[in-house]
Amino acid sequence: MKGTKQKREALRDCDVKEIMDKLSLLEAKDRIPLAILLYTGVRRGEALGLRWENLDWKKGVIHIEQAVTFLNNQPVLGETKSDAGIRTVPFDERLMDVLRPYRQISGFIVGDGITPMTERTFTRMWQRIGRTIDLHGATPHTFRHTYITLAASSGIDVKTLQSIAGHSDIKMTMDRYAHKRDEKIVEAGARIRDVFSSL
Repeated sequence: MKGTKQKREALRDCDVKEIMDKLSLLEAKDRIPLAILLYTGVRRGEALGLRWENLDWKKGVIHIEQAVTFLNNQPVLGETKSDAGIRTVPFDERLMDVLRPYRQISGFIVGDGITPMTERTFTRMWQRIGRTIDLHGATPHTFRHTYITLAASSGIDVKTLQSIAGHSDIKMTMDRYAHKRDEKIVEAGARIRDVFSSL
């Protein structure tokens, strides 16, 4: 129905695993942005605004400080979506492995290094990725939703999850992702039951 907001769903675990396994089939110019979205949960504009200087390889964190928006196809570098958007996110070792061979001292990670890519270039890249591997209908935001959902199901406390996601309102984090903690409680209940059964 027109005008209704479509519910964004996270990818299934098996789809995420398949995409992870097939990342190596992509050329570096496509593999790098997809890996950033997959392994950080950042917004598309934040991924496009990411610079090599934002990566702390020793501490294993990434500093999100800016984002790209588009005006008539051209990239506009500016602030993140909100003050909470300026944050630090974990730097996954799998992402380190993808980026390490292309590591630079400075410059934009995605694109030519000098300027962020245009909106049309990004769209063409996304279509090219989708022709090479099955994205299971995922958009860049689907990868964000998937990352945060997986993080929530891992047992990370909601306040930390809010910080990683860059949500200014904890209610958004609670409403969208905290329900995953209930699944962990159910799992814990099953384990406790098993312990009692073995007595």
